[in-house]
This record gives sequence, C-alpha cells and structure tokens, in this order.
Amino acid sequence: MTKLFIDTNVILDLLLDREFSREADNLLSLNANENFTFFISALSYINAHYQLKKRYPDHMCRLLLANTKKNLHTIDLTDLNLEESLVSDFKDFEDAVQYQSALYAKADHIITRNQKDFKKSTIAVCTPTEFLFQLAK
Repeated sequence: MTKLFIDTNVILDLLLDREFSREADNLLSLNANENFTFFISALSYINAHYQLKKRYPDHMCRLLLANTKKNLHTIDLTDLNLEESLVSDFKDFEDAVQYQSALYAKADHIITRNQKDFKKSTIAVCTPTEFLFQLAK
C-alpha cells in the first residue's frame, strides 16, 4: 500500500480547473486502486476554502470540499503537529504543518507542485506529473 500525502495546491488545481488540473485529476483517480491511500491535512481544507471563496459562493465551496473529502483521509491538526512545526527548519509555517501531517500519516510521497517548499523533507517529494510518470514505467 502506497501512502500519498496531497498538498493543497494539487487540490486547488483540480477544484479551480487550473493549468495542472488534468494531472491532479489523473492522480486522484488512482484512489480507486486499492494500492494507494491518499492523505490530506485538515489545514488544506481551510486554505482551499479561502481560495475557493474568491471564485464561488460559500455553499459551492463547501460542496466541492465535501465531495473531495470523500476520497481522502484527513490528518487532524494536533498539538504535537503544531509544536513540531513551530520548531522545524521549514521557512514557511504552513509548509511545516503540511510536512508534519505527512510524517504523521507515514506517507511514502508528498505530492505537490511546490517541491522547493519541501527541501528539508525526509519523505520523497514529487509533482503529480512526476509521480504518474514513475508509475507508468
């Protein structure tokens, strides 16, 4: 079983139909395959809602996130996650929280389009495109 931690930007690509939405959709369609489990931080729903509200009414944002949540395992924000994030070497606090959530999930990969944000990661980091390419090999 491969555990994939999905960063907020991948979810936003899909929900906002951004440039990389096809890759995000292809990646998340792997959820039907029993060899993969997808994880996301509870923080991602908060951040995604903030971005979605710029385009959609609140009820639509909540519906989009609720539908997305059906296919992902949510990692709760805990005091331990926050403590570890506060003292981490990550420059960006939000990225530190995402990383700590991925560690908690025991993720095999962090899937993000912002690989530079996870330079200090001990977990493999790749884009959706890179992961799908590796899988196709």
